[in-house]
Amino acid sequence: MKKMITVVCMALCFLVISNAGDAHYDEYKANIKEGIGIMVKSPQPLIDAVKDEYNVAKFKPFGVVGGFFKGGFYSLKEFSTGLLRVVTFNMEEDNIFTNLIK
Repeated sequence: MKKMITVVCMALCFLVISNAGDAHYDEYKANIKEGIGIMVKSPQPLIDAVKDEYNVAKFKPFGVVGGFFKGGFYSLKEFSTGLLRVVTFNMEEDNIFTNLIK
């Protein structure tokens, strides 16, 4: 009888926990999807910066190197923004970490 009561109590606890975890599922899923999208698109600033600096530079190798560093910085920034969005997917919009992104 003790085992049966224990099993029923555990089942109720699991139902309550899973129900509470599903409360903001759509918002969580949107945050994760947005973060992964940002991370996937993060190399684009690198490509654009190298192309722009190459076209502007008088000595083309300096333009490539300068564009690589500039674009690398912006790509790293975009990637870390997406990573932060994925890591803090379950936090509300008014927390300190998501305010760092904006």
